[in-house]
Amino acid sequence: MNIVIADDEQIILKWLKKNIEALSPENHVVKACLNGKEVLNCCLNQKIDILFTDIRMPVMDGMELLKKLVDNQALPYTIILSAYDDFVYARDCFKLGVKEFLLKSEITKDELEKCLETANRQMNVTGNQFRGNGRRAFKKAGLGNAK
Repeated sequence: MNIVIADDEQIILKWLKKNIEALSPENHVVKACLNGKEVLNCCLNQKIDILFTDIRMPVMDGMELLKKLVDNQALPYTIILSAYDDFVYARDCFKLGVKEFLLKSEITKDELEKCLETANRQMNVTGNQFRGNGRRAFKKAGLGNAK
């Protein structure tokens, strides 16, 4: 799977890359980006299966990135990483087709593995079409009662 990770904190990027690639030889982090503009360029020019992205980044934030990816029909299976337990951000992300919302303070290698397994299963079932409502992720992130 081709994976892009985006965060403005180098330590987060290094941890994600190391752990994602250690989980499976099929996991290939093709780019670690410091801002949304880098991610957009990457997603528009390569086949990306999974995107892990922060919301608050310089140059282009995660929300603007998501909107541009949707507008260009280039939104991969997307997992938001956030330091903020913000319901409004999560809701807006899910409306754009994000599948998971993880708090940085709570992410573990096991949680990362579960996310990648879920992404892989969904890609096999849907043929890489990811527009969805993210109800499971709402519950998982503790951000409200997803009915």
